[in-house]
Amino acid sequence: MKNFTKLEVIRTYAFVFSIVACILFITNASAQNSGCATDEYFKWQVSKNPAAMTDRLTFEKEMTDNFAKYKQSAAATTGLRIIPVVFHIIHNYGPENIPKQRVLDQVATMNKNYQKLNADTINVRPIFKSLIANCQIEFRLASKDPQGNWTDGIDRIASTLTYAGNDNVKALEIWDASKYLNIWVVQTINMNTGITLPPGYVVAGYSQFPTSNNPATDGIVVRSDQIVSGNTTLTHECGHSLNLYHPFETNAGGGAECGKDPRITGDHVDDTPAISGPSYGCNTSLNTCTLDTFDGGGDRPDMIEAFMDYSNCPHMFTNGQLIRINATLTKIAKRVNLISSTNMLATGIDSLSEATSKPAPKPDFYANTYEVCEGGMVNLLDNSFNATVTNYTWTIPGANPVAPSSVTSANPTFIFPTVGVYPVTLTVSNANGSNTITKKAFINVVSKYSTVKTIQEDFESGVPPTWTASQDSKGLGWALTTKAAVSGTHSYYLNNLVAQYDTVYTFTIPEFDMASGNDTILRFKYAFAQTTSTSSDIFRILLADDCSATPIKYSNVFTQSGVANVTAHTVHATDFVPAADEWKEAVINLGNYKTLDKMSLKFYLLNHHGNNFYIDDINMGNMSGIAPSINGLQELSIFPNPASDHFTMTYPATLNGAAVLEAYDISGKMLGALKLNASAGDAIQISKQSLNIYKDGVYYIKLSTANGIYNQKLIILQ
Repeated sequence: MKNFTKLEVIRTYAFVFSIVACILFITNASAQNSGCATDEYFKWQVSKNPAAMTDRLTFEKEMTDNFAKYKQSAAATTGLRIIPVVFHIIHNYGPENIPKQRVLDQVATMNKNYQKLNADTINVRPIFKSLIANCQIEFRLASKDPQGNWTDGIDRIASTLTYAGNDNVKALEIWDASKYLNIWVVQTINMNTGITLPPGYVVAGYSQFPTSNNPATDGIVVRSDQIVSGNTTLTHECGHSLNLYHPFETNAGGGAECGKDPRITGDHVDDTPAISGPSYGCNTSLNTCTLDTFDGGGDRPDMIEAFMDYSNCPHMFTNGQLIRINATLTKIAKRVNLISSTNMLATGIDSLSEATSKPAPKPDFYANTYEVCEGGMVNLLDNSFNATVTNYTWTIPGANPVAPSSVTSANPTFIFPTVGVYPVTLTVSNANGSNTITKKAFINVVSKYSTVKTIQEDFESGVPPTWTASQDSKGLGWALTTKAAVSGTHSYYLNNLVAQYDTVYTFTIPEFDMASGNDTILRFKYAFAQTTSTSSDIFRILLADDCSATPIKYSNVFTQSGVANVTAHTVHATDFVPAADEWKEAVINLGNYKTLDKMSLKFYLLNHHGNNFYIDDINMGNMSGIAPSINGLQELSIFPNPASDHFTMTYPATLNGAAVLEAYDISGKMLGALKLNASAGDAIQISKQSLNIYKDGVYYIKLSTANGIYNQKLIILQ
């Protein structure tokens, strides 16, 4: 490790810990409460890996010791340095799945800005015009991917992570960062856990500095709405990727730092005036440091024209910033390789490769719905990319195209006649080749008709053939298991420990006749463990009352998330198998739907790094066998029902005198009893505690009298 002077260390740490102060200059709620998060990202990286600070210090010492050499090199630079770029568009088939033309327009904007070809340089004030730099950099979409296949430099990946993008999207796909500038495009940026931003701060983009030596995260994350012609967010973030800082780093225009050597304060560039914080709007009268005499021309106003500031009128890079860029491209190995002639050939951006580049299309598709009733229709929608498609071939075993031409059209419609889970295969081609994709368990077809009036499923005879379960791209879904059970030896479970993050896994119970059942309570046993204390899996029960709708419309009748799902005694980092006392019972009152003669239920689990989830003994519309000693007797009047703490029982009209009131759980075990003495029609308030009822659930109340026995089901819900 190199040795650094105390002053160098103090200055660089001041740089880092001033980041929060810089961002907190944001005081207006709208335009001033959004922007770049590169500084906060770097601070977080240092907290995770202190070597990132050492690497920065090494570069800054190199710049200080050899500044004259790099300045001379920048002045002598001729010819374009070409940087291969790949855009990873992370989308969920929404507007964030931006078209190719917007990418091309954005690259054109970046190239104009880095080659001093942007027409708005005319708006740079005369005092700064002589400082405008031609950085002689061209960003060019890669023509070969890491495997040597032809590409248009745009990679599309379907993932719901687009709604909360950060370093998580980099794990979906990254091309060798020493060969490509990776740019991930997402709908919304939600910075990594541990990165704190001011309340309401909206991140437009962030970049990794080249001195942060983490090849697994090297690149830029940017919001999709910033990828439009003329927008300079990516110009700014590419500057960070080439080792440019904000001009307000270390608060160079404020307090004691104002007027110090600009090569070791602010952005470490001597021709950008010292400023005290981010500039907003286009206020040409700003001059937040009047002592910046080291920039070669005495005091100057704030350079609101700088691409690396936050103003609304950025037009330029400076000659001093070009010196830093050139030092980066000649000193930092991964950036040196990025622009090498060898890498131009490897990524297909040399002139010969461009002339002969003939990519084949890459298939992708989505649907207007992913679940229908038997006999329902699904529209499939093409989302192929990388090249123009001239031929389509769709294959769906068991499904019927609405017309023969559907098999070869871009957006076909198929009919799905029978219950099941259907894979869909698409082959696309042009004169340069073909590619095929199969999406497993893509369409879920559920049963439309059923004579079932109750559900009483313990899985001892397997999974009912009319039930359907979704699967992920690897074929994982809910399955029968003998690992654990409440009754018998079988239960239904999801191997959630190895499931795909942010993926929904469902199983559907087909339509049944709710109106003919004698019970409106859905109850089942479940077991779940977290892998860490931060696992935040979401478990839901969804209800549909019209299977024929497209898409099927579900109402949410039950939701639990995170720790609320936990039944295990401890966190389990390895395969969770519940012990006998690690099961809980869910009790859901569906009384609002008691008149439906057809209803289906969907059990839903969203994986957020949790462990296995087990379900057993599902019961709906069936009281038989639960408490046989009290079933089928005369009905007792109880209200409210469901109750929370107390309920009122009315003495039957035929009863006068002594009686015994008993409470039973659903297994038929008596919990507690009370002796009563009242007259016909009397209303008696009973507390749940007096009957030894202490938790939510379904219970049965039995009143034994000389004239007969009465009973009623009681639901306790908080």
